[in-house]
Amino acid sequence: MPSHTRSGFQLRRATRADLPALIELIAALAQFEKLPPPNAEEQERLMEDGFGERPRFEAWLAFGEGETKPVGYAVFFETYSTFRATPTFYLEYIFVTSTASPATAWKSSCPGNLALTTDHCET
Repeated sequence: MPSHTRSGFQLRRATRADLPALIELIAALAQFEKLPPPNAEEQERLMEDGFGERPRFEAWLAFGEGETKPVGYAVFFETYSTFRATPTFYLEYIFVTSTASPATAWKSSCPGNLALTTDHCET
């Protein structure tokens, strides 16, 4: 399982076992956006769409130094650029709780452009 540590933060790809923590972070984003959190049916779809036989999206979690509970997440999925005639990634969300700095959690772990791919994070 790819994971990357830098400046006290670890980024790693989420697994099916991480779904409760991911849903908790999604609910925190929903609260911030004044939207309802995912209901039970939507949570089931998240599990299948993210961690089923044919995933539709990829999620990465950010952890503070020595922390076991994630402080943030990013969700992205593959799409296709007809202009470049190549697969590309679409970054849907980056969310970091108020307990961590987004700049520290993400930019320090993947300098420059957020370089998450299905297999690695360039450091």
